[in-house]
Amino acid sequence: MSKLLYIYDGENLAALKEDLVGYDFITLTSIVRECDTASNICRLSISNHAIDLTNFFYDTSNNRWHRGVIEEYIEEINDQFPNVVFTLFFNEEEKFTRMYPFLFSEDDIHYFVTKKESDQAPDDIIYINSITNDIFVYKDVSEICEKSNTMNIFSFSQLVKDFNGISANFNFDKLEKNTAYLIDITSLIEYLKFRKDQTFIYELIFFELSKRENIKYLVHKSLTDTMHELFPFIFRIQKDFKSQVVDECTDLENIEKDERIIDEVNNIASSLSQQLQGHENFKRAFKANLLKFKLLNRIGRRKIMSIFICGKSGIGKTEFARLLSEIMYPGEAQIKLNFGNYSTEGVLNSLIGSPLGYVGSEKGGELINKVKESESKVILIDEFEKADGKVFNFFYELLEDGQFTDRAGNVHNLNEYIIVFTSNLNMKNYNQYIPEPLDSRFDMKYSFTPLDDEDKLRFIQVYSERLIYDIKNEFDVSFDKDKLDIKLQDLIECDNLREIKRSIEDVVIEELKLNFI
Repeated sequence: MSKLLYIYDGENLAALKEDLVGYDFITLTSIVRECDTASNICRLSISNHAIDLTNFFYDTSNNRWHRGVIEEYIEEINDQFPNVVFTLFFNEEEKFTRMYPFLFSEDDIHYFVTKKESDQAPDDIIYINSITNDIFVYKDVSEICEKSNTMNIFSFSQLVKDFNGISANFNFDKLEKNTAYLIDITSLIEYLKFRKDQTFIYELIFFELSKRENIKYLVHKSLTDTMHELFPFIFRIQKDFKSQVVDECTDLENIEKDERIIDEVNNIASSLSQQLQGHENFKRAFKANLLKFKLLNRIGRRKIMSIFICGKSGIGKTEFARLLSEIMYPGEAQIKLNFGNYSTEGVLNSLIGSPLGYVGSEKGGELINKVKESESKVILIDEFEKADGKVFNFFYELLEDGQFTDRAGNVHNLNEYIIVFTSNLNMKNYNQYIPEPLDSRFDMKYSFTPLDDEDKLRFIQVYSERLIYDIKNEFDVSFDKDKLDIKLQDLIECDNLREIKRSIEDVVIEELKLNFI
């Protein structure tokens, strides 16, 4: 199975992260730390991750034993998690490809460097929490001194227990679990500028510290570029210390106190997990993204949550949207628009109405009317690949601003809405139909695959039991469950859930007819 490698430089790092939105960035160092042998990688949960090879390769490339280790780990990761991609800083590309000439094929290496750009974009999959850490930037040490009496601020060197000139031992016991800390890494970055061979060691340390949610970091503004070059996936985009750190800490404390949002998301995710069969990775990612959306929406930073799901027909895409609407807004009509029912020329008019003066302009569009008629705030847009450029432009505004303007000049506010776009596209032809400006506005992008046999059996069991229960209540008949189970077992050969439903109905109704004869 092919392996994808992305070569990046500091100038294009942000572009790489944006293009790989939905991936969780981690390092090979963190994996080696968790798995002392490649055979243990199967215990990890790293599907749809982007794994940076830079620091591990830089630190170990001169060791012949480690050369084999890197190749062994990469091959095992690719075998166990085929959706994983790999990244490498461009300075190491020549040495890496010389050392491993056959590990990645030329067609599977993509560039995010100023001198060479790739025309291909990677598959965007699922959002998972990363191990990156918050870091704040200060311009003058006086900014830190002002807060030193009210905040727990440490220099990285204060955590050193002993140092022999080459390596150091650290004492992290002084960092209490229930206390928030800011650790200044300025002196460490200055040190690593001249001792890059030590980067791997400190990456391991940051990985261990990332498991503690009470630690954030500080660095002097002059060293931010060096820091990102040394640790491109360890730290989030830096924020100004003086203007934001206090307000952000306050905001986070207020959010943590409000458990209602977390309880609401947990309840939604639990109900969805019980009713939507399969797609376990997607359901976990949706829970994380829904919580993020709820929190950002509360502080006015996100108006709409948008989800794009592609895959074959009948494997659960529209079922997800239906269940989500039913769970979040029980008893309300589902808002569903099917672009397959529109002519190519009239999709936008069908959505938001014809311009004033045209026949039917007074009726409004289907989107406007259905939003008015239902209290649900979940919108399903099916067969989105049938849209044209005008519709794409419409959604640029809607997904960016959380509102849209109809043909009569009226503004419609869709704050707090969740829009689920579904399509029969696959990840290979996705980029041929969906323009990049629209792609970048989707909060989640996921490709549904057919359920495995175990999930299909569970779906068959749940749907048939509900159907039998309803029939028993209405007609007061009994069924031979063992006989039914044998017939229903054969239905797992089909991948389309709609067809499976009809087949279940056929089997049960046929058995019902025998009871009446």
